Formats: sequence, structure tokens, C-alpha cells
Amino acid sequence: MRKHTIDAEYGVRQMLQLACKEPVTRNRRRRPFPLESEVPGFAEYLRSERGFAESTIRNYRRHLDEFAQYLSRTGITSFSQLSAAVLAAFTVQYRPKVAPRTRLGFCCHLRVLLRFWHREEITARDLSGAVRIPQIYRLNDVPRSITWDEVRRMLEAVERRMIRGRRDYAILLLLVAYGLRTHVVAKLTLDDVDWKDERLQVLARKAGHATVYPLAGVVAEVITDYLKKGSP
Repeated sequence: MRKHTIDAEYGVRQMLQLACKEPVTRNRRRRPFPLESEVPGFAEYLRSERGFAESTIRNYRRHLDEFAQYLSRTGITSFSQLSAAVLAAFTVQYRPKVAPRTRLGFCCHLRVLLRFWHREEITARDLSGAVRIPQIYRLNDVPRSITWDEVRRMLEAVERRMIRGRRDYAILLLLVAYGLRTHVVAKLTLDDVDWKDERLQVLARKAGHATVYPLAGVVAEVITDYLKKGSP
């Protein structure tokens, strides 16, 4: 047992000595930057003149690699063959189902490359304007609707044993059952509920008109539960 321990310690000691004396280096060859042979210096331009971080440059590499593959597929062997129509076709065909922000990043990267080409006199004119930047709206990522399964799970998550939970459940059920907007539900009063004829009256924001809906039994039940057990 003692001999095995000594052999293990000796092996670990040798590994530590080797690591301290000689730095570990990668033998794998670095893949050239996309289009580097046709446009030398672009990666260094991004790094030195633009001051981009290596993570940003890796994003450029990925996007420009896709652009280089597109040029190869279409048979374009010289940048003199590039035109606004070719660039527009590529931006339209570029991963149709990609997220809008990913498409925005790609178009911006391609524009930077095209401006660099023109600056280096590789292309006769600046073609960056041919790459249309997609519009990204502030709430663009918000889903337009949710599934019925998500609606069910949302309603089940409400703690109806609490006063606030009873109120929230009634509000959510009004939103779900009638498709009302939040400001409309917020303005509802007891006068808008016709208990006798089982109707719900919703006043419009403009012109003072009202829309009358049948009062669903489940909606009437949760409103009554809140009024009896939770309303101040």
C-alpha cells in the first residue's frame, strides 16, 4: 500500500514540474477569418480601430461565414459581381425564421463589412445601403396571445383563499371570458352588472356607447364570492 502511494505522489510531482516549466499550448490550427483572403485586415480593423471585444468579433465571424457560403453557392467569385440586388436577395433568404434581433445583428455586421470594402477600394461604391435594417419595436418580443393551457395554469396559480386572490381571480376571469382590456375592467362598477337579467354592460371609451354581454354563470359566481368575502 505504501509503495502505491509513493508511486502516485511521484507521478503527480512530475506533472506539476512539467506544467510549471512549459506552458500548455494548443496545437489546433486557428481557422482563418471569413473572407480574409479576399478582404485582408478586416478582423484587425474590428479589433484595433473599432475596439470590439473578442466575443463581438466571434459573432462577426459566424455571420460572415454564412455570407461567404452564400456567395460560394451563388457562384460569385469576385466582389465586383456584388450588387444591391444580390445583397437584398441574401438578406431576404437569410434564415427566414430567425429571431428579429439576430437578423438585426447580422445586417449591422454586413453593413460594417461593406463599408470597410469600400474604404479599402475593394468595391467601387459603398453597398452598405443595400442592406436594409429590420425594425425592432420595444414590445416586439411580447407574445400576442397565450394558449388555453397557459390560461388555465395562470388561473390555477391564484390563491383564492386570500381577499386579494379573490379579487384578482375575478379580474382575470373577466379578461379571459370577455376579452376586455385592462382599463375597461378597472372602470367596471356594480351598476354595470344586471343581476336580474344576467347581463354585463361595458361602456365604450368614446361616444358613451355601451356593449351588453350575457353574464356568464362562472363570472357571476366569482364576483359574488369576492363581494361577500373580500370586498371592503
